[in-house]
Amino acid sequence: MSVYKALTSLGVALALASVNLIAEAKEVRVFRFSFQIPDAWYVDGGDGEMKLYASGSNEMYKPPLILAETCVTSKEKDCTKESANPFPYDRLEQKEAYEENYKTLGCVGANVINIQRENGVTERRLVCKTVGYSLFITKTAVLWVAYSPLRKNDGIAEFLDAIGRSLKIR
Repeated sequence: MSVYKALTSLGVALALASVNLIAEAKEVRVFRFSFQIPDAWYVDGGDGEMKLYASGSNEMYKPPLILAETCVTSKEKDCTKESANPFPYDRLEQKEAYEENYKTLGCVGANVINIQRENGVTERRLVCKTVGYSLFITKTAVLWVAYSPLRKNDGIAEFLDAIGRSLKIR
């Protein structure tokens, strides 16, 4: 194992541990994308499928949880163009329709940030009080990840950072 891979794995494990998760991680795959999540989490989907659900809870659909889905650009759909403005609250014509949902999630006033990852992937991220969203964008595909922690404001950005650092494209 190279020093870089060892440090990257250690960084992911530390990031996962810093948000009160088990430090041991496993790799999950959504279409051509793969990333690490806590080893003890239940996973449904993935393994190359287009969608994935993972939970650290004993109850289905209870936080902490991750929902991930991928979109591949085709003649009918340009996923990368749609991801240029992925969060509906940013679109003035839809603002009223989403305003109540954004208040509930604690997204009002949250800013979309762009992160250029070392692997050439652009990440667009929105961190709210109760949920965080990241879009990992390549030239031909987009991975959308939503993360809901166990408690409000509990390491959302750090968890998404760990996913971003462990992200691989096949």
